[in-house]
Amino acid sequence: MFKRLRRWFEHHHKWPIKQIGQAVYWLRTHTYNKYHMIDCRNPRNGYKWGWIDRSEVILFANMAILVEYLEKEAHQIDWTWCPEIIETKKEMDAIYQWWTHDRKVEHDIYDALLTKAYGFENCTVFEPTEDPRLAALRFTKEGDPEWEADCTKCRELERALEEKDEEMMIRLIKIRKVLWS
Repeated sequence: MFKRLRRWFEHHHKWPIKQIGQAVYWLRTHTYNKYHMIDCRNPRNGYKWGWIDRSEVILFANMAILVEYLEKEAHQIDWTWCPEIIETKKEMDAIYQWWTHDRKVEHDIYDALLTKAYGFENCTVFEPTEDPRLAALRFTKEGDPEWEADCTKCRELERALEEKDEEMMIRLIKIRKVLWS
């Protein structure tokens, strides 16, 4: 008799308690913790809000995962127990340093060169447009060897920055299995 009563109670009263626990967990993870979301917004990478190309989202999301891991979780790990783990931690720190500091400096240099070449303030990407002021600017500078050299430097630097982004993302992918706590 007691076994039947216990089974009945477990069967009929477990469900509401489990549902309440799941509802509280859902509420917490969708309002406060948000474990299921990656926030790509960061003043270090220059992205604050709005539309962003998917190619940039891939980079920003991967680096946001690394930054969050190193700033919030990595201090709980003993990184000295294995030589491979020590090297991996050094690699993580190198990628983190590049993302949080060096990349910003490289992109600031690129933005300054764009501003010099095209004469725009706060220019991050030059896109051709039908604005007559741009057309006049372009025609007055074409043929100027200094302007041509600046444009060539812009293209080379942009290519180098894209290659560096790709290299660092590949390096991060190679160490992704260590990102656990």
